[in-house]
Amino acid sequence: MNPLGSKDNPIRCSSLPMLLTCSGFIRMREMYGDESGVAATLGTAVGRGIELWHLGTPVDEAIEIAKKEASGQAAPLGKKELDELTLVVTSYAEDERNAGDVVLTDSLELELTFEYGGIWFSGHVDQIRRGAEFLELWDVKMTRRYTGTQAVSGYAAQLCAYAYGATLFY
Repeated sequence: MNPLGSKDNPIRCSSLPMLLTCSGFIRMREMYGDESGVAATLGTAVGRGIELWHLGTPVDEAIEIAKKEASGQAAPLGKKELDELTLVVTSYAEDERNAGDVVLTDSLELELTFEYGGIWFSGHVDQIRRGAEFLELWDVKMTRRYTGTQAVSGYAAQLCAYAYGATLFY
């Protein structure tokens, strides 16, 4: 097996919050596989619905596609999560701050693989937006682990890694 952090076995940017909390968890995930569960399936489905909507798919159709894709995952969504997916993607699409060409569509779900300080990382950015003065990185979070400002510090390492990786593309 290739060592964690090598080019052939990069660290997932989304693993950085857990790595900073419990490095042994990352090693166990490497050894035994990643079974992220329903929470990860929900986050992926929400991101997919938002991506499709930004690409011009009507919101109801985007939600149905995201639901269908989520049903094929190892941890499919239950009724509660499907309702949450519908609510979040619909609310996102109805929010006027997300309308128009605010998002760089070529950045949607942008896959990153990059090296920093001899360590390789990978992940995907939800979206890059046109800000008033500079580009902004957005990563939609569906978390129950953190609330409010805890989420900012809890995901800071992941977002910093995404921001660095995105500079290699933009």
